[in-house]
Amino acid sequence: MEGWEFMRIKGIPVRVHSSWVLLFMVFTTSALTQFSKVAGDLTPAWLIWGYGFATAFLLFTSVLLHELGHSFAALSQGIKVRSITLSLLGREFIGGEFKGEYSDPIGALKVAAAGPLVSISLGSIFLSVVNYANGLSPLLGSLFLQLGGIN
Repeated sequence: MEGWEFMRIKGIPVRVHSSWVLLFMVFTTSALTQFSKVAGDLTPAWLIWGYGFATAFLLFTSVLLHELGHSFAALSQGIKVRSITLSLLGREFIGGEFKGEYSDPIGALKVAAAGPLVSISLGSIFLSVVNYANGLSPLLGSLFLQLGGIN
């Protein structure tokens, strides 16, 4: 599945499929619903939209970091990573394309576990700052709460 290449990391082409535009819009509007509940009536609409957009962008970044976790673990096992394509369509929600054989089952387990470990770490970081962020702004606290839960 091809997409637009927007960067290379350690020689790995990172692409985004056009379906992510739809996903980005869905997450932005979904976040808007949550932020509208938290925001007061005097909160400007552009600010609520900004928080929705930030949530979708940080989710996109979280998914990319998850995939990079898999990819870096694969590289450490001598597996070539052809590309990472962030996609909503197809048999995978997102995915990296790997080429090679694992030297042992432990190597395959390390690659499989790396992405979820990144997500758990990100979720823990986001959730650990919710109370502090709430003190700055209830909207900011809600943003970190959403990202922590999603991760």
